[in-house]
Amino acid sequence: MTTAIETLCGPVLIGEDAASKGMTADEIRIVEALYGCSFCPGSTQKRFVRQMFHRDRGKPLTERQRAYLWAIGWSWRRQLPGVLVDLAHRYSAGVGIRGRQVLESRA
Repeated sequence: MTTAIETLCGPVLIGEDAASKGMTADEIRIVEALYGCSFCPGSTQKRFVRQMFHRDRGKPLTERQRAYLWAIGWSWRRQLPGVLVDLAHRYSAGVGIRGRQVLESRA
């Protein structure tokens, strides 16, 4: 399945080396999904997601931007598809924007 970005701009780079060449496919997917989420009016998370959505995808994210993006993804996971929730958990280690780790019950 191709994303809107791949349709407009061509193939998206994937992998560790791709991070130095631009946003990864996972980062593009989470930004596109978060762009459709409902945020509180005037929130910093909403502003950050909108800036990431409209930025040049050829520029890589800094480590802080990447960490904040995945923390937002984990915090707003109830509005995201399950595949992206799993990615957000993996990349953010279950820590949201408030810095609290969610403890998962293992039954």
